[in-house]
Amino acid sequence: MSPYHPAPSRRLRRTAALATALLLMTGLSATADTSGPRPAATPATNAAATAVAAAAADVTQPQDVTVLPGATATFTTGAPGALVYTWYRVASPQDVQVHSNFSDGTYSFTATEADDGAQFYARFLLDGRFVTTVRATLTVGTGAPSVSEHPADATVLDGRRTTFRVAARGTAPLRYTWESSHDEGATWTPREESDGAALPLVGALADDGMLVRAVVDNPVGPPATSEPATLHVTPQGGETVAVSDASLLWGINPIYQGGNPAGNSCNFFSAGTQPEFAGARGDVRVVHVTPDGLVSVSEGTRCLQDGTGRLEQRVLLTHGTGTANPATGEATVRWQGAFSANAYGGLVPWWLSDLALTVGRDGSGTLTATAGGRGAEMENPDESFELTPRPVVVATFQDVRVTAEGIVISPDYAGVDYHALVTPGGTERQAESAIPADVKAGGTWGSWPESFVDFQYETKLSTYWHTSGLSADPDKPPFDLAVGLTGAPDVRLVPAVTASPTASSSMPLTNGSPVTFTVGVDDAETVRWERAPSATGPWAAVEGATADTLVVDEVTDDWDATWLRVTASNAAGSASSAPLQVTTRDAAALVFTRDPADVLTIAGSRVELAAKADGFPAPASDGYGVQLSTDDGESWTDLPGVTRSGGSPTDRFVVPDVPLRADGGLLRVTARTPDGTTAQSRPARVSVVAATGGPQLGVRPDADVDPEQPTTLTVVGAGFDLPDAPDGSGYSLDLGLFDADVWSPGRTGTRGWVATSSQTSGGQLYTEALERTGGWFTATVNVPAGVLDPERDYGVGAFSRLTDHGTFADTFDDRTVDAWAPVRLDGQTPEEPTPADLPVEVTVPETTTPGPGVLTWSMPPGTVSLGTAERAPHGITAEGTLAPVTVRDTRPSGPAWVMSGSASAFTGAAGGTFPASALGWQPALVSAPGGGVAAGAPVAPGVSGLATSSVLVSATDGHGPGDATATAGVSLLAPSDTAAGSYRSVLTLTLVG
Repeated sequence: MSPYHPAPSRRLRRTAALATALLLMTGLSATADTSGPRPAATPATNAAATAVAAAAADVTQPQDVTVLPGATATFTTGAPGALVYTWYRVASPQDVQVHSNFSDGTYSFTATEADDGAQFYARFLLDGRFVTTVRATLTVGTGAPSVSEHPADATVLDGRRTTFRVAARGTAPLRYTWESSHDEGATWTPREESDGAALPLVGALADDGMLVRAVVDNPVGPPATSEPATLHVTPQGGETVAVSDASLLWGINPIYQGGNPAGNSCNFFSAGTQPEFAGARGDVRVVHVTPDGLVSVSEGTRCLQDGTGRLEQRVLLTHGTGTANPATGEATVRWQGAFSANAYGGLVPWWLSDLALTVGRDGSGTLTATAGGRGAEMENPDESFELTPRPVVVATFQDVRVTAEGIVISPDYAGVDYHALVTPGGTERQAESAIPADVKAGGTWGSWPESFVDFQYETKLSTYWHTSGLSADPDKPPFDLAVGLTGAPDVRLVPAVTASPTASSSMPLTNGSPVTFTVGVDDAETVRWERAPSATGPWAAVEGATADTLVVDEVTDDWDATWLRVTASNAAGSASSAPLQVTTRDAAALVFTRDPADVLTIAGSRVELAAKADGFPAPASDGYGVQLSTDDGESWTDLPGVTRSGGSPTDRFVVPDVPLRADGGLLRVTARTPDGTTAQSRPARVSVVAATGGPQLGVRPDADVDPEQPTTLTVVGAGFDLPDAPDGSGYSLDLGLFDADVWSPGRTGTRGWVATSSQTSGGQLYTEALERTGGWFTATVNVPAGVLDPERDYGVGAFSRLTDHGTFADTFDDRTVDAWAPVRLDGQTPEEPTPADLPVEVTVPETTTPGPGVLTWSMPPGTVSLGTAERAPHGITAEGTLAPVTVRDTRPSGPAWVMSGSASAFTGAAGGTFPASALGWQPALVSAPGGGVAAGAPVAPGVSGLATSSVLVSATDGHGPGDATATAGVSLLAPSDTAAGSYRSVLTLTLVG
């Protein structure tokens, strides 16, 4: 086992305040770039970035200030139109003070010696965006230069780079002179490589033991000289050795170290690329960093925070292979396996596999991998999309020192720029930087490597990988990479919580009822259930609860608003599950608070009922239904195929296929709770209009309408299948109440309706909605008082409209879906069917067959009369009898034959029509010479009827020779709104044999 223990990140010491942001993860509606990742919008457009840069040019930046102790220090900033100033005092990364809500850009205070060297900057709102100023330094004293941080000794290989650094304060401008000495400080020589507060050098063996120092001067003086630092240079060489058990410990960045206080949602890591969480897979393990070392992570503990509110989660890769030469500083290591980073509790998962580390002789290098996963748009996070895996550079770095035991790598970030691709997957990049100009002016900015950020722009987590000027910027730089070359750090395998606590009933629980809590735990020696008043404790053991289930015989009020968890222990340590919040309430009777209203529909189509059942426990999701009664509530039957869509303040229930027999019957909604309690709504009356088989309308009320009173008409439609539209155009259905002289079926459509429905879009019903319901709709038409003339005829009409999507021009020439339902007014005498015949002519062609024997048929001349039609609640009915039809077959061996019939649409003498589907028959066999002859099946009117060919009589192979005679009872079911008059249809009989 390696003695090398990777150090924690040195780059960022700031605790990420992620809890609040992650509570928003399901809605993904938080302000852009909060303290946790979310699907982010594309960065500001180039024009917007240019505008920000222009605005930043007008900003007055704060300047360095020097004052004596006890004097007033004043910093000033601002820009025309700026609002809400906030000043920041930075003494160190761990010591940041915030002074908020200044009305202008001036900040004054009495300076003390404790303020010496502190930096001050401001943020303010300008043109709808926050601007961050540069930092100004406060010197408290005379202003003479002083060294606050001396250069440190450095060891470098021959030919490798290193850098000495110094930090100083004093009245600006500060001037830096670097000097070196080869005689232990007796004499000093200025260095030409001097670069302000830094001195970059390339190590040479001749410089081994050389001293370097910095001299800092300014106009106040006198100069200040740093303590000397020693340069140690070692020769190149050494032996390249094989690496067989390398480890990599990494936590990405602080953004991926947060969750909510309940511990049930977080940005979590997972071993592997699969969507399900895995704490370990192959050579990859997810661990938590604790004061006692690394511990294993399980499903139940993956979102638990430490005492500072951070997850402190890391991914640990082991058994890496490659080579290393500590003498030259070169190393190449590869790891097998993959890990996922799951943003927003798994809504946006991305993964890295086959990580490879390369360190060159000069100390620079890269960490590469294959990246893949899924992305999601902020506007629609539940519909994610797969990303194409591709190679990426995860990190670049400089000045890395390889040792025999391991490496600590600080990836590049500060000062790294990013230009977004013009098109994802392309090669051309935008000219303007994705990092706003005013943010760059503040001096602290950077980015992850270009190819990695390109990939994250596709996940839509775009700006979480470079500075954007928003609040999450301090959490974006990467953590250090900790690499061990001789093994992995120890991981304590504490008990695994494989499933967090769940209850046998959904929350809230019913007071007085039993409940069983269950948890999943592996590798535990002891289990203890604990309760607390909040998600963070204090926790108290539940007496006697030491198994993986906890049974409560009777829930009481004292369980309400409490938290429950399990702590499992073994010799390696303990693990606590995420807590479960328990809520309870008293039982309440199940009742319907909203009952369905009376409804109208067309036979064979759907009906929708609005109802709401409330109570506690609430009805089960599968505990709803709709029942039908055709005997005024004496008995009820369940209707099949009912679907429910929940909502507030009502639920909607859809019955997909209402039979004609339901006309005048009752419908009610039923509800059932999980414990078997049931309730029924008050019944609603259903009116069912007979189906014609084509587009049709039904209207209620069907009684006379008083034109002097406001009236609400309920309209139902079915059978509307709009035609296919030419490219660049689309059909819709127009619906309205019309004066019959303005529009009636067969005429060109018009917008000249008297009234239409508010459920339409300006009188239109669109194709998409009709397709979803199979051509069915319902709507209400409100008719104001006084707009109808008792001397005129009205009806609800529907017809198709064709709209050109380019010009938005409308045409109304298609007549295939014209439909009409009359509306009768007070004082009008309804037309009744006259006592006229409804004849059905029969076509009798001459039929012969070649060869020996004949196959012919005959029937008496004349028509089939249906007599006088009658009005019924569900339509207009009539009955008659088909004259006997005789089929003669004298062919040897008796081959099979079939006699079929079909009818044409009925046409009235006054021009009205109704479809052939209104006609049906019930065939009957009168006589047959022997076996093998049978009458056809009955065909009911009103659905498809005799609009399609149907069998009257048939014979099988080998039937007896001679004459077979059949007849049929003929019945009619015409639409209720059929105008009075005489109608005629043609019944064509066909013999095939």
